Amino acid sequence: MKTLVRKDKDGNILSEKNILERWQKYFKELLNPDTGRINSIKTNEGPINNSELEEPTCEEINEIIKILKPKKAAGPNKILP
Repeated sequence: MKTLVRKDKDGNILSEKNILERWQKYFKELLNPDTGRINSIKTNEGPINNSELEEPTCEEINEIIKILKPKKAAGPNKILP
């Protein structure tokens, strides 16, 4: 019977016991991500203030409508292409 060789992140060969430990570690890392990524979000980023947004022009709306695929169902706003 041919056995598969399992390796850890560093390329070291694992025994059967170590394979189970490695799977446990893998799922812990997967399900409990590093908090460093969460803290990397900038605190000044927040919801967009609608007063800062400009209304789209009629020309912009018409260009977007031209791009829509024909014979598709209307969206929630009931606009058909």
